[in-house]
Amino acid sequence: MRCHNFPNHQTRLLASILLFAPLVGSGPTLHAQSLTAEQQPKPVYQEPRHHLVFQNSVVRVLDVQIPARDTTAFHVHANPLVGVALEVALSWAQVLGSPPDSIEAAGPVPSLFDNWNRMLPYTHRVANVDSIPIHYFVAEWLASPGIQAELLPEDGMRHLVKEGRIARVYCVIIPAHTATTIHEHSAPGLTVLASAGVLVDEDAQSAAVGGRGAGQWSWRTSGHRHVLRNPGDRPLTVFEIDWR
Repeated sequence: MRCHNFPNHQTRLLASILLFAPLVGSGPTLHAQSLTAEQQPKPVYQEPRHHLVFQNSVVRVLDVQIPARDTTAFHVHANPLVGVALEVALSWAQVLGSPPDSIEAAGPVPSLFDNWNRMLPYTHRVANVDSIPIHYFVAEWLASPGIQAELLPEDGMRHLVKEGRIARVYCVIIPAHTATTIHEHSAPGLTVLASAGVLVDEDAQSAAVGGRGAGQWSWRTSGHRHVLRNPGDRPLTVFEIDWR
């Protein structure tokens, strides 16, 4: 099992593999003035397929599910984000005021993505043109917690896969019937199970939890000291996000 990191949210899950380019790339260019009042872009957390599941002063957590052959409404991304692709499908995206992008092939799961190189805010919509659903876990950074945390040590399970102004992201691969060593997160953050299975968070009380299986998450306050345990028969992939 490997940690996949695709840092450019515009290409989301892999470097663009262009399919059916004439079909999608020549689609209509839509502008805000051509949309009805009901079609006007809304903040991403108000778009119906982006389900707001948790929010505090630091982070906003969205469970994003786009059914097969469905298209989101135009929505506004105003904050930097870290996302985990849990289920992927053939899809295209369209920035408001531009023609639709070419269809992109589905990449590996689970994988990490972000919009750190995008100019904010931006408004777009996403279409699932496949026969299977899309499922993302998305965490928006709202404000710094004001804590400069030490880098967690890398070991045989934990690896730093992304670091920037707003967060550090670690990928943890936990073999079957195994647990991590006990470790402490000085900064508040999120622990996200990115593969099927059950993840047990021992030794500390999470401030908030949600989801089941791939997409299970917990919010950690600063000073969270814990062990992550995999009681199942298959390895687990876990992403731990420490906000800066």
